[in-house]
Amino acid sequence: MEITFIENEAVKSLARMLRDITNVEGRFDLTDNIKRSRTIEEFTEAVYNSIRVANTIRKQKEGVFVHLPNENELEKVFVYARDPKLFPSLKNTIASYALSFPSRKEVSE
Repeated sequence: MEITFIENEAVKSLARMLRDITNVEGRFDLTDNIKRSRTIEEFTEAVYNSIRVANTIRKQKEGVFVHLPNENELEKVFVYARDPKLFPSLKNTIASYALSFPSRKEVSE
């Protein structure tokens, strides 16, 4: 079974959070940490740190919205990350989406 992450909403949700953080704080390091993670442990820690930053921005910057992935989306991403065959593609896709221009649908939300 081949899995593609191109239309995967869980992957896009995590990338959207990273994009929002980069747009608000200029923090490319969080996306880079996900892209450079070599193990599931490093990947999970990078995601955790990104969520902490997103929550901090949401609490400290009034009127600034940063998307947060929900539990189900994170669960799906972590299941994919545990598969050694999917892990490299997953990281590349998340990082690529995070650094891309948002879709019209996303901009209008």
